[in-house]
Amino acid sequence: MQTEPTNAEHAIRNKDTVVRFMSLMDSHHFDSLSEVLAPDFQLHLGSAILDRSQTEGMIQMFYSAFPDLIHGVEEVFAVDDRVVVRAMNRATHSGVFQGIAPTGRRVSFGQIGIYKLVGGRITGIWEEADLLGLMQQLGATMASA
Repeated sequence: MQTEPTNAEHAIRNKDTVVRFMSLMDSHHFDSLSEVLAPDFQLHLGSAILDRSQTEGMIQMFYSAFPDLIHGVEEVFAVDDRVVVRAMNRATHSGVFQGIAPTGRRVSFGQIGIYKLVGGRITGIWEEADLLGLMQQLGATMASA
């Protein structure tokens, strides 16, 4: 007789799925992202909402600019259908990013994401990343108002 997974087992599976998502990106297995992202997936970045196709395009653009990008996962919390990840990302700026030519600089920037999963797949991510810090490391300056 097979029993339903407990809430703790469910949370662990969800955590494993999120960590696998990051690993797929870091190992450039972009074609496999559909295994962990639901068809109706949405990425929430501030006021912007990207669908799965837009998100996959953004991921590929990011890894084209930072091909050695690694998500250094520092903390993962999982409860029911939610997983929270805090990571310190590290990379070398080797391609054009936001109009900035490759600098060869090593960069690091923090990121916190809240993931929602349904049926073992990620349906949404609410993410905050220190993109201002990243741009400063690349030598970008802010225009004064």
